[in-house]
Amino acid sequence: HAQAPDANTLVVAQSVDASQLDPAAIGSRPEANIAAHLWGTLTTVTRDGGIVGNLADSWEFNDAGTEVTYRLKSGLTCHDGEPLTAEDAAYTFNRAADPENAFTGNTPGFVFSSIGFQNAEALDDLRVQINIERKNPIAFGLIAEVLIHCKDSYEAMTNDEAVSNPIGSGPYRLAEWNRGSSVVLEAVDEGLTFDTIVWRIIPEASTRSAELIAGNVDIITNVAPDQMDVINASGSAS
Repeated sequence: HAQAPDANTLVVAQSVDASQLDPAAIGSRPEANIAAHLWGTLTTVTRDGGIVGNLADSWEFNDAGTEVTYRLKSGLTCHDGEPLTAEDAAYTFNRAADPENAFTGNTPGFVFSSIGFQNAEALDDLRVQINIERKNPIAFGLIAEVLIHCKDSYEAMTNDEAVSNPIGSGPYRLAEWNRGSSVVLEAVDEGLTFDTIVWRIIPEASTRSAELIAGNVDIITNVAPDQMDVINASGSAS
């Protein structure tokens, strides 16, 4: 049904639902759109290609370029209330790379193969070291795509359970997931622009456009070329 947005709610319509929400298995754009709000990353790539801190506040290569060390911000927590430390960050990388898990998502399938990932280790509570095969000037940008999650929660779940039970580290937590219909996220952090983000699953491009024009959604994805003129004429595009 239509859910008209209010000032504290952002409604996004996309064509397909997430098939799963395990951070190590995220591999499609619709999943990544949602996941980006559920999990934090060590750093973020800005629009102009710069690197800024997210969960980490500093990062550096060793002289050989084969060790990338990140210092986490202190006082971080995951959505389960557990502290988020360097041990969790190292676990995130090693879990995704574990051949027994056979993950094929963006982290192991693209990031790790691109940087020649070897392993990760916690140096202390706040410093995590990522070991890679050889110096790679874009390693910081690639590592920024890895979704950091807490060891205790994920060790307590099977991989099958993790598919439907995202325990995040980002600004929003999963409040409701109506498969094939909607995903509702609620704010964890203070001072966010929106208290709630609703992802509505609307397969038909024309219906997404109609919902945007009617004001029932704020953003639509995968705009069909033949819908552009009518959206622009309605004043819904910005």
